[in-house]
Amino acid sequence: MKALTRTSRLFSLVGHEAVVRKGRETEVRVLDALMERQNKLPEWFHTVYPATPDQDHKGIDYVIETHDLGKVFLQVKSSEHFARRFRFKQSRRRYNRFIAVVVILEHMDNGRIVESVIRSIEKSRSLIMAEHRKCA
Repeated sequence: MKALTRTSRLFSLVGHEAVVRKGRETEVRVLDALMERQNKLPEWFHTVYPATPDQDHKGIDYVIETHDLGKVFLQVKSSEHFARRFRFKQSRRRYNRFIAVVVILEHMDNGRIVESVIRSIEKSRSLIMAEHRKCA
């Protein structure tokens, strides 16, 4: 019985490593797509860069600097399942509710990736702007 437990733990670790690797690859695809399509980004979009280790620990993969709102944060997910889990944690206040969440699937080309990223960021921008209006 112990061998089965060790084997199960090994498969669990290998599976986890594969998920982490896929996640990192997806994050790279997002950055590549944004860099390739720089001239097709909205006027408010200034620059993008990877999160710091501290930001990453807080659920942020990328920081998007905007001309009008400052920083907007992005979390990249490679499946809807993991995006739902992240949003659930946001609803439980584990992560900042203003972090944009984008799902990037394997079959998506750079154009679709950029569209999805911009759509997700625009949702967060709307939430942030509404919050600013409330505080004003």
